[in-house]
Amino acid sequence: RTSPAENLRMIADSVAFLRKEGREVIYDAEHFFDGYSADSDYALRTLEAAMEAGADYLVLCDTNGGRLPSEIATIVRTVRTRFPKTKVGIHTHNDCGLGVANAVAA
Repeated sequence: RTSPAENLRMIADSVAFLRKEGREVIYDAEHFFDGYSADSDYALRTLEAAMEAGADYLVLCDTNGGRLPSEIATIVRTVRTRFPKTKVGIHTHNDCGLGVANAVAA
């Protein structure tokens, strides 16, 4: 099992490796919204680890498709405030019929 600290190191190491290789890095934060609901501080720290290591973009994923548009909008605002110069993308799923609404809310 991977510890939270080890996960942050692996994120940073992966991004740094790709940047060193001259690659553009899109950090796709799978299960971001579920993780944010469980521990918002840690979820944001995963994004920080990616950005500090050189990620070009952040993509926030509603992997289970279970968030409401109001939740998506609030969380995306928080991320954009924390990373004002970063391009932020959204990856929604339509499990609850809200995929398009969540993408628009973002």
